Amino acid sequence: MEEAEVETGWDRRRRRVALHLEGVALELFADRGYRNVTVVEVAEAAGVATRTVARYFPLKEDLLLALPRRRVTGAIEELREVGQESRTIKEVWDVWAGLAHGDEDDHQRLELFWRAARDVPEILDRARGEQHHRMRLALTSLVRGCLDDGPDVDLHAEVLAAALQAANGAIVEHWMRGERGDDLAELFTSATAALAVEVSALAKPRRRRKAG
Repeated sequence: MEEAEVETGWDRRRRRVALHLEGVALELFADRGYRNVTVVEVAEAAGVATRTVARYFPLKEDLLLALPRRRVTGAIEELREVGQESRTIKEVWDVWAGLAHGDEDDHQRLELFWRAARDVPEILDRARGEQHHRMRLALTSLVRGCLDDGPDVDLHAEVLAAALQAANGAIVEHWMRGERGDDLAELFTSATAALAVEVSALAKPRRRRKAG
C-alpha cells in the first residue's frame, strides 16, 4: 500500500504563492484581455519580482492554463479514489457532481478563466485538449474496471468514458455561457435524469409504421 505524501511547510508556501499569482493574472486577463497584459504587469500587481513569476510560471500562458490543469488533476485524483473503493459508473458521475459544488472562490476563478480565455481561443483549445487527453485515459481505465470481462469490453469502456467526458464538458460550458444564474451542481443532477430517460428510450425497439 502506497504511503500518502506529506505536504511540508515549503510545499504549502509554494502553493499559496502560485495561487496568488494565478488569481492576480486571471483578474488582469479578464479585465484587460490576455494579449494586453505583460508578465511584468502581473508581477507588479502581485507585489513580487518578475523572476518570481517566471519561477512558478515559465511561460505567460502557464498563468492562464494553471486553473484547468489543477482542476483536471484534482478530478483525476478523486476518480482514482472512487476506483479503489467501488466499481460503479454512477459513482464516477457522482464525483463530478460533487466537484461541481466547489467553493465560491473556485467558481469565481472559473468565471475569470472563461472571460480571460475568450480572446485567445488557441489557448482555450489547448486547455481543452490537455484536459481531454488526461481525463480520457483516467476515465477509460476506471470504467474498464466497472465492466464485466468480454470480447468488446475495451471498446465499451472507451465509448462509455467518451460519453461521460462529453456530458461533463457540455454541462460546464453550458453553465459558463449563461448568466451564472444556474447552480452547477443542480445542472449535473438535471442532466443525469435526462440522460437516464434518453438512454432508456434508445434501448426500446422502435415500432414499425403500418403500411398505409
